[in-house]
This record gives sequence, structure tokens and C-alpha cells, in this order.
Amino acid sequence: MTAPAPPPALDPIRAFVLGTRLSWEQGLRLMLRGWRLWAGLGTITVVVALEAVLIGGTRHRSPVDLYVVINGLLVLNTILPFLTLVSSLGLTSGEIEDGTFGYLLTRPCPRIALLVGRVLAGTTVTGLALAALFTSGVLAVGLAAGNTASAKPTLALGWHLAGVGAIGGLAFTSLYSAIALYCRRPVVALVVGVSHALVWEGIVATLPGSIGRYTLTQNVRALFFEHPEIGGWAERVLFRDVELVPPATDALAFLLLASGVFIAVAWHRFAGREF
Repeated sequence: MTAPAPPPALDPIRAFVLGTRLSWEQGLRLMLRGWRLWAGLGTITVVVALEAVLIGGTRHRSPVDLYVVINGLLVLNTILPFLTLVSSLGLTSGEIEDGTFGYLLTRPCPRIALLVGRVLAGTTVTGLALAALFTSGVLAVGLAAGNTASAKPTLALGWHLAGVGAIGGLAFTSLYSAIALYCRRPVVALVVGVSHALVWEGIVATLPGSIGRYTLTQNVRALFFEHPEIGGWAERVLFRDVELVPPATDALAFLLLASGVFIAVAWHRFAGREF
């Protein structure tokens, strides 16, 4: 008897699509079934909601203004970088250590597709998490405002900001995935990622001058303002120099270009690494 013929090889496009889908689905399952993600997300959601209620009760500004400050200063500046850092380390360093990539590497798919799928999985979870945070902030600020005549944030604003957060999450996830792949130990990747989030995104992004334009945080916040419900006063609150705020189109191009560069850098390491 002759041995059965091997299955025909997939064309490059189908192989890339298959690898991306398999990696995305597996990464999404691994993240969503972990109790730590849900516990952390629940805790952060409660904190954001309580903060919105406490600040909303002061009546110093309208509910929309308060909602913008909360998300601009707390969620986009602090929660977004650290949320993507944790998810990226779990989807790269953690799975490399556990050997979870073994099944995917046996599939007839290029490694770049597996990496892209993992980045998209982290971005999806980030978008869902920020949607929950933004929505809770909308509801909490609305409840705190009571029946006042001032304008209240709508759910459409919350979902718009969740989309902005997803774009920022793509850039952050790509960057932290590259860091996790180049650092041999997860603890080293964690230290490097935290240092980047605290120093470059936390301090440099708020400095006067044009250097802040090269941070992911400032470009994410530039997209944050592109909504008719958000007043121009927010730029003066969240940026030291309003004239240096990049236009939304430039910010979007910067974030997408940065994501592509970070994925290329991560793939350079991922393509030649033994698992």
C-alpha cells in the first residue's frame, strides 16, 4: 500500500487568515476564562464608578465635563497602559513559558499570523474592558447628577471612547508584546513595561513641548476629543500646551504606524525563537 498523499498546502493568504483566527480564538479563550481578569476588571469598574459618583456630586462642572476628566486622566492615562501590559505578558511570556503555543505551531500557518492573532486578542479584551469602564462611568455620572438640567454623557460617547481605547490598546499591546518577546524572563519584561508606562507614558506625555507627541498616551487622548459631546475646555485641562495637541488624523496615523512597527519588531524575535 502506498502512503496517503499529504494534504495540499494552503495558499499564503488563506494560511495567514487561518493562523490569525486560530491564534485570536485561543488567546481570547485563555484570557476570558481566567478569574484574575474578571476580578481585576470588576475592581477597576467599581473604583471608576465610585470616583465618578464622588466627583459628580460636587456640581463644579457638568456631568459630561466630569466624565471627560475621569476617563482622560484616570482610564486613558493609567488603566489603559497597565491593562494592556498585563494582558500582553499573559499572551506572550506566560504562554511561551507554559508551552501553549505548541498546538498552533503545528498548523500550516506563518508565525507572523500567530503573533497578529495574539495582538488582536489582547486588543479585543482591552476594548471590551474599556467599554465596561466607560459605560459604568456614564451611568455613575448620570446618577450623581440626578435630575439636573445640565447635559449628561450618553452611551454613544462611552462606546466611542471604547473604540478609541481599542485603537490605543492595539498600539500598547503591540509594544508590550515586543518587550515580552525580547526579554528572556517575564519579570524583566514586567519591570521594563512598568517603567515605560510610568516614565514615558506617565511623565513625558505631560511635559510641555513637542516631545509628548511621540508618546502613545497623548495621541490616544487626541482621538479622545474627536466627539461632539466633548468641549474644547478639556484640552486645556489635559494638555499643558493646547497648540501642540496633534490633529485626530495625525494621531490615528501615528498609532497605526507605531502598531505596525512594534508588530514587525516583535515578529523579528518571534520568527526565530524556539518553543
